[in-house]
Amino acid sequence: HTLSLHDALPIYLFYIKIANKNQEKNNPNIFITAAIHGNESWSSTCAMAYAGTLINEYGKNDRITKIVDSKNIYVIPIVSPDSYPKFRTVDRVDPNRNFFSNRDKSFSSILPVQNLKNFYHKIKPKSVISMHTYGRIFLFPYGETYRDCENNKDYVSLVGKMAETASYKLDKACNLYTRPINGTGVDYYHK
Repeated sequence: HTLSLHDALPIYLFYIKIANKNQEKNNPNIFITAAIHGNESWSSTCAMAYAGTLINEYGKNDRITKIVDSKNIYVIPIVSPDSYPKFRTVDRVDPNRNFFSNRDKSFSSILPVQNLKNFYHKIKPKSVISMHTYGRIFLFPYGETYRDCENNKDYVSLVGKMAETASYKLDKACNLYTRPINGTGVDYYHK
């Protein structure tokens, strides 16, 4: 008899919190996620490397010490454990198109996305970085429309500096494909 782990257990999302416990009450929460698509294992490797760098360099590197002292950083290295490390979908659903639906008010996200959304609302982060593997590009809202979001200039300025530093492209999520895309994390976190 074969027991499916997916059927037997709920999906738990494990996270790492990096913070100065003496200062965390007043610090903004920063949220970093990776591997929402299970086949993007390199994103979880990068998220773990970032967390490891913050931990290992704290107290040795002034810039990193300042980051940890002034922010509470939450890292979820694998958002979709049931599809990790081989599959892009969870139960044949693309998790990064499953945050909400403007057309269906009774819409319900798949379990890993719902757990991610619940955690997001629990910690109420000031900023979010959702790490993926392909494209060498930083995306910002909107994905669901070609219209500029109200913070467009801020995104272009801040995320533009990140893109320049990493030698990546910068674009609105809607321009990634030949049409706007619905239900993405980039729009959910922005809204």
